[in-house]
Amino acid sequence: MNSKGISPVIATVLLILVAVAVVAVVATWSTSMVGEQTGKAETITKGGPGEARFHVESCSRSGSTVTIKLVNDGTKDLNDFTVFCLNSSGNTVATKTLSADMVPQQTYSGSVTCTSATTRVRVKSQDYPNLVSERDCTS
Repeated sequence: MNSKGISPVIATVLLILVAVAVVAVVATWSTSMVGEQTGKAETITKGGPGEARFHVESCSRSGSTVTIKLVNDGTKDLNDFTVFCLNSSGNTVATKTLSADMVPQQTYSGSVTCTSATTRVRVKSQDYPNLVSERDCTS
C-alpha cells in the first residue's frame, strides 16, 4: 500500500501560517476596537459643540480645612466633584464630595474638611469622570 501525504515539515509550516493569520486578524480587530472606545471617551470631553474642562486654580490649607478654587474652562455646566485629600506620599487620606454648580467660565471657591496630613488635592468631576485636576496645597 503506497499512501501519500504531506511531509511533517510542510504541515508545520502550514500550521504556523494559519496561526500567524489568526493573530493578525485578532490584532487588527482589537486595535480598531481600542481606537473606537478611545474616540468615544474623547468625545465626552472634547467633542461636539461643547467641551467639559476645569482646573484647580488654587489650594490652601489651614489645619484640616482645605480651601480650593475651581475654574470651569469649558463650555459645559459642571456640578458635583469628588475631592481626594492626598498626603505627602500621594496616598488618599480623605475623600469628600463638593457641590459646585458651575456654568462655563465660572470660578467657584469652597472648603472641605480633610486631615492635617493633606498636602495635595485631586479633584474629579462626577459629571465627567475622566476630568481630573490636581493641585499642591503646601505653598
